[in-house]
Amino acid sequence: VRLTRPAQGPVMVSLRPEQLAFGTQGTPATVLSREFGGRDTRYVLRLAGGQDVALHTLAPQTLPEGAQVFLSLRGEGHVVGQDTGRLA
Repeated sequence: VRLTRPAQGPVMVSLRPEQLAFGTQGTPATVLSREFGGRDTRYVLRLAGGQDVALHTLAPQTLPEGAQVFLSLRGEGHVVGQDTGRLA
C-alpha cells in the first residue's frame, strides 16, 4: 500500500471503500456479505490476516458469500495516528 506520508513501524491505514477493486491478482479475500444499494453493491470481505474491509463497486458481477477473490488498491492509504486515531 502506498502511503500519503512516510511511516515507520506498525501503523493503521485508512482506505475508502471505493479505493478497493476486484482483480485477477492482489490481496486474497473471502466474501462475507453483499448488499445491493441501487446504483452500487457493497461487499464486506475478510482478508487472510482476519481484517474485515468494505468494498463498493458499480460492477454488475454478483459474488456469493464464501467466494474467494483478489483485491487491488487504487490510490494511497492515509496513515492514522496510533495515539489519537485521527488522520495524520
